[in-house]
Amino acid sequence: MNSFYYTFLKHKELILYIILFLTHVFFAPIYKSMGLEYLFIYDTFISFVYGIFILLFKNNHRSLFLNFAFIEILVYSIFITIYTGTDFGSILFALCCIPCFFFFAYSTQRSRKNHIILSVSAALATLFIIWWKLGREGSFFSAYLVAVTTYKSFYKFKVILSSILSLFFMFYLIFSTQKDLFRSEQKTKKHAQELEFMAHHDPLTGLKNRRKILDLINHSTALKELGGSNYTLCIFDIDNFKHVNDTWGHDAGDFILTRISNLVSEMSGPGSYVARWGGEEFLILFTYHDNTIPQRLEKIRAVVEACPNLWNGTNISVTLTMGVSSSKTGLNPDKIIIEADNSLYYGKTHGKNQVCLSDTF
Repeated sequence: MNSFYYTFLKHKELILYIILFLTHVFFAPIYKSMGLEYLFIYDTFISFVYGIFILLFKNNHRSLFLNFAFIEILVYSIFITIYTGTDFGSILFALCCIPCFFFFAYSTQRSRKNHIILSVSAALATLFIIWWKLGREGSFFSAYLVAVTTYKSFYKFKVILSSILSLFFMFYLIFSTQKDLFRSEQKTKKHAQELEFMAHHDPLTGLKNRRKILDLINHSTALKELGGSNYTLCIFDIDNFKHVNDTWGHDAGDFILTRISNLVSEMSGPGSYVARWGGEEFLILFTYHDNTIPQRLEKIRAVVEACPNLWNGTNISVTLTMGVSSSKTGLNPDKIIIEADNSLYYGKTHGKNQVCLSDTF
């Protein structure tokens, strides 16, 4: 069902061919019975052509199929008007060609020049039919007389059917084009979201990147200046990370980075943002400041130390060293970051695997 639905909406050119094929097949024997031999020959031949084209239809040739179909519609509309003396509602087909070109323009991706040429051709064909019926001397009376006497029943039937087919196909084109535009809009929106995510997140760990976390820090600073609460920064890195890369390779190093990122993100709690600061360094922004933060960080450190990290059957044990500072000193964001980094450096040079608070925490 989904496959049929997709085909019905996606392949507008094929649907057009099927409608035209069935229309010509339907009217060929009617023209034969009415003695309109040339129309019978025309419909029989064109039905055969459309049948072959339907069997050979391919998406990469859709523009060829589309142009042939619309030219055939215009030729048919003019031919039936001249041959019978009345248009039998065929003017509707020529008129419908004009908006149809622009509905099909979205799917065929042809040049605008091509559609302008075909649209002008449809307009000229429509004007010719109008002139043939109304512009020539006595043409309106004779055309109307022929329609309501010689072809009275057929004239009514053909005009009604032409109106129904034209309305059906126009509504179909509107609906399918709206569907195409909706899908395109959804894809564009998804692509924009992906680009935004890539711009603000680290591709390996999925954490926020340095640029995004700096924006969040500046935002927290602005809120603080407006009377909001203080915030806390923690910079930490993975101890002896170079040894991991040198011993087990960079794939193992990437595994550890991703593993630590997931653990820290899960344990940081609400009101916090975790970012990859650079290399094996990470930064946590707590949008609040209280005495529970060091305890939370100590718990994270202990869990990471105890957590097994199995890589190709080998457990790679790692530890974290953390430096912490806060905004309560009134320093600007850059100096708060420097304070946290200095605390981290102190921890790295005094045994590692610990949480070090700045003097002003």
